[in-house]
Amino acid sequence: MSSSDLKLYYFNLQARGELTRLILAVAGQKYEDIRFDFNQWPEFKSKMILGQCPVLELADGTQIPQSLAIARYVAREAGLAGANNLEAAKIDVVVDTQRDINETFYGKVFFEKDETIKATELEKFLNETLVKHVENTKFTCRIIVSLKK
Repeated sequence: MSSSDLKLYYFNLQARGELTRLILAVAGQKYEDIRFDFNQWPEFKSKMILGQCPVLELADGTQIPQSLAIARYVAREAGLAGANNLEAAKIDVVVDTQRDINETFYGKVFFEKDETIKATELEKFLNETLVKHVENTKFTCRIIVSLKK
């Protein structure tokens, strides 16, 4: 991938675009980071393949939508997606677990307007959802250690 090959379209915030930006940074890959404000979204939306973002556009105009599909594509292109299928699966476990945690948090806690419901959902998130992923520390540590190998 040359620096002019890639354009990443996303809102002017981290959220779903940041993982791809981080992978590109680790890879030393230059790209055009096209950020826009929410009031500019309508003009970009009509140009996006699924009418959503982020979108990675390749030199030939091909658009790749979906944040994790983009991140995985960029990681594979940069040689950062594991040396074999087992390593790739271990990476996917970490990425997908993080996605599950984020979706639960944002879906049930972050965007909730009612403070009473928000407090209840936060309590459930901390004591039920998050603890499942943190409680099994041997598994979590094994994932982290195996990724370093």
